[in-house]
Amino acid sequence: MFKSKIIFIISFLPILIATGLYFVYLSDADHPLIIHFDKYNGIDLWGAPRDVLKIIIFGFVLNFMNLGLARALQNRVILSESTARPPALSLKRIFPYIFGFLNLLLSVLILIAVGVIISVN
Repeated sequence: MFKSKIIFIISFLPILIATGLYFVYLSDADHPLIIHFDKYNGIDLWGAPRDVLKIIIFGFVLNFMNLGLARALQNRVILSESTARPPALSLKRIFPYIFGFLNLLLSVLILIAVGVIISVN
């Protein structure tokens, strides 16, 4: 579980960076922000700075949910395994790492999205 804890800690860093970028660049913006644009159609989604904050909060919530699921699965695997047998690499043991890397991917994508919204506006 130690390695998966490190992965989860690292996965919170991009979200924290995105939060810092939001508060530095967008927290005092009073104009509509371009949230989505397309090369062919142009701007098709406008939003307020609070919409960007909702994206960041959504990332925090998903990170905490996946952390809870990974801990529950890890505890279930530890309790269900006997200490007499050597630990085998099974799908049950891999789930916390899958959740951790998916969290990291999600956090990096949210950081990229917030960075693009800041650079466009």
